Amino acid sequence: MVGNKLNLPTLHSLFKNKIEILLMKLKFLSGVVLSTTLIVGINVTQASFSCDDKRYCKEMVSCDEAYYHLQHCGRKSLDRDKDGIPCESICVAQKKPKAKKPKGDQKPVPEAKGFDLSGIWLGDGYKCDGNVSQQRIKIEQKGYAIVGTKITGDACVPADYRTFSGRLDTLNVTWTTGYANRPACCKMTGQLTLLDNNRIGVNGFQFKFARIASKATEDGDLSGTWLGEGYQCGWQVFQEEVEIKQQGNAIVATKITGDACVPAGYRSFSGALDTAHITWTTGDPNNPACCQEKGILSIIDENTLKGGGITFKRDIKPDRF
Repeated sequence: MVGNKLNLPTLHSLFKNKIEILLMKLKFLSGVVLSTTLIVGINVTQASFSCDDKRYCKEMVSCDEAYYHLQHCGRKSLDRDKDGIPCESICVAQKKPKAKKPKGDQKPVPEAKGFDLSGIWLGDGYKCDGNVSQQRIKIEQKGYAIVGTKITGDACVPADYRTFSGRLDTLNVTWTTGYANRPACCKMTGQLTLLDNNRIGVNGFQFKFARIASKATEDGDLSGTWLGEGYQCGWQVFQEEVEIKQQGNAIVATKITGDACVPAGYRSFSGALDTAHITWTTGDPNNPACCQEKGILSIIDENTLKGGGITFKRDIKPDRF
């Protein structure tokens, strides 16, 4: 100060020295690098960070430093769940908890409305100890609840065991899994994909189901005349005609034309459509229609059946005028 006049350079030097001492103390206590900026003769203190070799949350001194490295230095690894908040062990107070949906308040998946999956399905992609197979299951549906039970199985999850259960309003299901030496021992969760009313996929797996028969064959009545391609007797293969009669789920097929192993007039097969299990009549030329053999009948569509190596086509007569 000169006389009554204020000497600004002297005043600035005085305050600068005091502030630098204070900054040194703060630096020692907190480890944060601080600097001073002279703006029109006034010293302003602010945090200053740099994109140095710090890469991990354990190296960050404060939440501000973590944000700096995330936003300015591109350290995306600091925000593992990609919610915009880095180093949540430091910045956890700023993370808002996710609101939980109350149970029973979940709306049905739009694609699930109007679907009835009840019926017999063929599952392609079942795996057991390295072996892949096709297996038939029966799906029962009540409301949105579904249960799939194996008709044919394997050593890991045998026939008659539940293969999955769940709900269509969420598409979440619980699978029964196992090993050859510990069948049906375990559970795992998954999610179905409704491809259409006759095809189901499984998210994350190359595993698909195709409907082969509807509930109690609501798709139609199988009664009528059918042509069977693939009947075998000895070394010969024949096309033969059968008449199928259906009453509810029960079906009986009688041969209209036959061969030396199972002649005409004999029962070709009989069974129940709700399980797809049938019993074949078999024989040989020296002992015709002597024996029986268990099998599976697949309803491909209302005019096509498959089973025992034989493909049946409905014999549709042309309309006569």
